[in-house]
Amino acid sequence: MDSYAFTLELARALGWPVSFIVAVFLLRSPLAELMPLLKKLKYKDIEVEFYKDTSDVVARLEEYLPKEASSAEDNEDKEPPTVLFSRRTMDTEEQIGAGWFALQRGIFDAMARHNLSSKKALTAYQAAKLLHEADILNDDLFKVFTDLVILKNKLEHAGKDIVSWEIAHDFLVSSNKFENYLNTLNPTSRSINQ
Repeated sequence: MDSYAFTLELARALGWPVSFIVAVFLLRSPLAELMPLLKKLKYKDIEVEFYKDTSDVVARLEEYLPKEASSAEDNEDKEPPTVLFSRRTMDTEEQIGAGWFALQRGIFDAMARHNLSSKKALTAYQAAKLLHEADILNDDLFKVFTDLVILKNKLEHAGKDIVSWEIAHDFLVSSNKFENYLNTLNPTSRSINQ
């Protein structure tokens, strides 16, 4: 193969990859602005649908919670929640963190109110499992809790540049609703829909 044929084959082989890299480099700013609007991420065999997962969990939560627990009108608005003593709004990471904190607080407070041993529950999942085994959380609500935990992990590991504000806000609102429901359970009441 002469040098001309070699150069031609090399240009053919590297044409698309080099063009793609140059295009991504030139368009990196507009692409970065589009990342928060991403609803689905797929790479090889891994596929994550943030919006679908979030909307499924929200729908199941609305279905399984008692109507009075799921109709908190102060959480229904889509205005960004403000941080106390600040003029800025919560970003996606803060909303995911606040939602996770609300879930943990609700689960561990429910354990304390029902006098369940905290020595067996080092994590929120273990605590929820104890509440489920004690028939305080029914099967449906335990499944919603585990789905919220899985969703939290997906959102947290995706990063703030990929998760939209709306998805993070839906997670926060759902977590707060679940915590509010847990706060309504007292030792004499049991989970509804058993």
